[in-house]
Amino acid sequence: MIITRTKSKSIEPDDPVKIEICGDKAKIGYMKCKNYVAPIKKLPGNEYINFKTGERKQFNRYQNRAYGTAINSLKKSMKKLKDYINTNVTDLNRAYWLTLNYHEPMTNAKKLYTDFKSFNRACRKKYGEYNYIAVAEPGGGTGMGLKERVGTWHLHIILIFDKPPPYMDFHVLKDKIWRKGGVYINKVRDKEDIGSYVTDYVSDLEIDDFRKIPKEIDSKNLKYVEVDENGRKTMKAIIKNGRLPLYPRGFHFYRISRGIRKPDVFKMTNEEAEDMVKDWDLTNEITYSLTDETTDFKNIIYNRFYSKSKPKYKIEYQ
Repeated sequence: MIITRTKSKSIEPDDPVKIEICGDKAKIGYMKCKNYVAPIKKLPGNEYINFKTGERKQFNRYQNRAYGTAINSLKKSMKKLKDYINTNVTDLNRAYWLTLNYHEPMTNAKKLYTDFKSFNRACRKKYGEYNYIAVAEPGGGTGMGLKERVGTWHLHIILIFDKPPPYMDFHVLKDKIWRKGGVYINKVRDKEDIGSYVTDYVSDLEIDDFRKIPKEIDSKNLKYVEVDENGRKTMKAIIKNGRLPLYPRGFHFYRISRGIRKPDVFKMTNEEAEDMVKDWDLTNEITYSLTDETTDFKNIIYNRFYSKSKPKYKIEYQ
């Protein structure tokens, strides 16, 4: 399969599209052709048959998410997480972003969420009800060197209140509620796309950390970002999705509370979808051409992205 980015394509008013609305973000998606036939069939054991070639093959079983379809599954989960965040974090004055670290290297993913449940119970008892989106990140911790940090766990938690949130005291959170390591309290203001910011934050990796993982760096995944270190602007090399190999296979890396809303998804004509976002700003258009060399099958995928506003995000630290 060859996937190439091409010029944006105009679609007709009556063409069927899918529109996803995530808070103040929206995406209109169009696919020229849809494939309703599975290209393979699973056989007993570890085998499958490829209908295109008639070959009988074995599945490759990998031990982490860095390979094959497993990495694509994790990317889809990141996209779903981004949509959850953008759908629910719409009033920035009612949200906190907490980071919970451990004093010592902690590699037990099951214990990570057991500790979170205890923290959540105590935090709600102290500060009242809220909804949450909790995201596990491999790598990080207070008082650790680089070698210790890579592969250890910590948590990012977005707390979403239905009214202006109470003041959260750092010392109370750290010493009386969490009691296992460092706590950082962040408040998000003037965001552009908080969902993308958070998912990039937990999936991208600084190049120095990436070198601790035995993988080759794909230059197309290398990017540079400007950061502020003690008032001085500097550039850091980042590997996009470089942290994904650290997630264990089958690990559910985020949790949401029952009150978290799903994005609104509708199927309609292109004309009807455009009417829904007529007062929104068009922020981006992307068109991909897909070609299957074995069957000469070709397809076009066209996405348009909208926003109710286009402010920049900024994170303020207490």
